[in-house]
Amino acid sequence: ARVLALDLLLANGDRTPANPNLGWHADELFVFDFEHGLTLPAARPLAAHLDVLSVLRDDHVFAPVVSPAELRVALGRLFGRLESRPGWESTDRLPPEWRFPYAAAVAHVTSILRVRDDFVRRAVE
Repeated sequence: ARVLALDLLLANGDRTPANPNLGWHADELFVFDFEHGLTLPAARPLAAHLDVLSVLRDDHVFAPVVSPAELRVALGRLFGRLESRPGWESTDRLPPEWRFPYAAAVAHVTSILRVRDDFVRRAVE
């Protein structure tokens, strides 16, 4: 549920049954390949993100095994972590060439936090 929640937050539609981008080492799951995350249209990215949540969820490799209740809990915990860690949005320690893309991603995630109830509702319905 945590991987699905993170991929929904990042609008990562590239973790499907045909292309899971997951690996195992002993009993640990590794999640990789987030390059398609937050590839939303420049115009109205929040609205576009909210509109594709059900498609992202339904196409996800973990969709068949994560219940709406589990997803709701995982999203709540993810949002709670972001909101409880002041400074997560800081670009101070990033190389200059990463600052603009990171700032755009932070702005988008911040906009999601402002509508988190709607985001969660759309993600689980």
